[in-house]
Parts: sequence; C-alpha cells; structure tokens
Amino acid sequence: MATIKHISVAVINPKLVAENLAALTGGTSRPFSPLDGAYVCMWDNSWDGRYIEFYPSDCTISYKENGPGFSKVGEGVIYINATHVNLSAEKSLDEIIKIADQLKLKHRPRNEKNTYDIWLEEQFLVEISLEPG
Repeated sequence: MATIKHISVAVINPKLVAENLAALTGGTSRPFSPLDGAYVCMWDNSWDGRYIEFYPSDCTISYKENGPGFSKVGEGVIYINATHVNLSAEKSLDEIIKIADQLKLKHRPRNEKNTYDIWLEEQFLVEISLEPG
C-alpha cells in the first residue's frame, strides 16, 4: 500500500489557499522555498510529515540535473486544471461551515454522506470528509 506524504498543486493565489486550508484543517501555512510565491500547508510541522505544496499557476516544473526546475511561463498566463483533494478533518460540520463563512469561501454539502465541498479559490476544490457522529 502506498501513502501520499505530500502533493503539489498549482493555484492562482498560493498564500491565500494555504492559509485558508490551514484554518479549515488545523494546519500551518508557511512560504515554500523552491519557488518565490509558493506556500505550503503542513499538518505535522515536519518536512517528513504530511503537507500540500501550492505553486503559482503561471509556473511549470521540469527535470533538471540537480532536482526539479521551476520556470515562469509568461506574464498573464494561467493554466487551468481540474486538481482537487479530499481530506479528513477533525472538526465538526458546524466548525467547518463557520470557518468557511468567516473566510468568505464558497461551500456546500456533497451528495455523498459526510463530505463537504469548499472552494479555496475559484479553481481549487477541497472535499472535507467528516467523521460520522
């Protein structure tokens, strides 16, 4: 069995998305050094732990001899993608809704039981799976 330790996502506003996700899930948001403007939302406060990297949507990643290389693709160019993530949260539905409302995020219940959709920005969805009870 494989376990995802981290994932990278391209978004329009990495700082805001990382901060909003941290507020919703009890994580920590901080700048991420490989690329100016990148941010990370961490849950274990360790680079060996669980986190999501958020990169500006106007950059690309490519192979370089000494590690991944990042490049800006040009001013005003924004890639559209359908990336989204499903996370579990140790918060109640009422807490999730309150935080989403405070952050002025679009949100709604999902058809599946115990799943709630929150849009961290116009093009990035996080599905929050709530523990039954």
